[in-house]
Amino acid sequence: MKKHLLKVLTLLMAAAVLLCACGDGKGAADSGAQESWQKQLISKDKLVVGMCSDYPPYESLNASGEIEGFDVDMAKELAELMGLELEIKQMEFSQIVTAVQMGQVDIGVSAFAYKADRDVLFSDPYIETDQVMVVTKNSGITQLSQLAGKKIGAGTGTSCEEAAMKAVPEGVFSNPGDYNIMFAALQSGAIDAVACNDQVAKGYISANDDLAQIEEIMATEGTHVIAMKGHDDLMGAVNEAIGKYMGSSAYTTALEKWEIGQE
Repeated sequence: MKKHLLKVLTLLMAAAVLLCACGDGKGAADSGAQESWQKQLISKDKLVVGMCSDYPPYESLNASGEIEGFDVDMAKELAELMGLELEIKQMEFSQIVTAVQMGQVDIGVSAFAYKADRDVLFSDPYIETDQVMVVTKNSGITQLSQLAGKKIGAGTGTSCEEAAMKAVPEGVFSNPGDYNIMFAALQSGAIDAVACNDQVAKGYISANDDLAQIEEIMATEGTHVIAMKGHDDLMGAVNEAIGKYMGSSAYTTALEKWEIGQE
């Protein structure tokens, strides 16, 4: 009887050790999977995001000088879903790609459209937008063809510039500064039109009743997060977070809050 009891206890102890070993193995695998993308971060506990601040409603500075907008809210949600602290580094739009490529930021979140020559990884799209042209109401310009030979403001190297150059090949293109400066130049008559995202156009038009959008659409594109090439594990984690975010009420709330896709 004692021998039988000892044998049972021995078997139970062996089973317990086996279960613990299996549990530890699974935990180590999970930890390893997490570390694979965390190792691609500048800091394993922080998501450092490059973002410009002149592209409302995606990102802009409020009266207190704080950055806000749809992309800001999304970055906060992504960081939380990934279990990370968020740090936003403000910079010119044209500097974000370089910052991503050089590892100065983990990702770029600034209404990026896909462009292969940017030489970065692109996330799954999180918004679809149209590229349009904005003019002043008193200009009499209602069609893209009327912009031939006219001065057009567009961000250097942006998808807006690319779409505008294809739509108006005879246009004279320049980048007078960020979008605040660009729209001020439009209103002063220094340039004749501004190429931009339809949501950006809507924001500036609603704040300035002397502006109007040409109805013709130059291009329709997805909006993406960017990361350094080779950081596929990190982008995989970002895409997983984007998927969860887009399936949540926080996403629809943000769209309504910033009036994106709302008529």
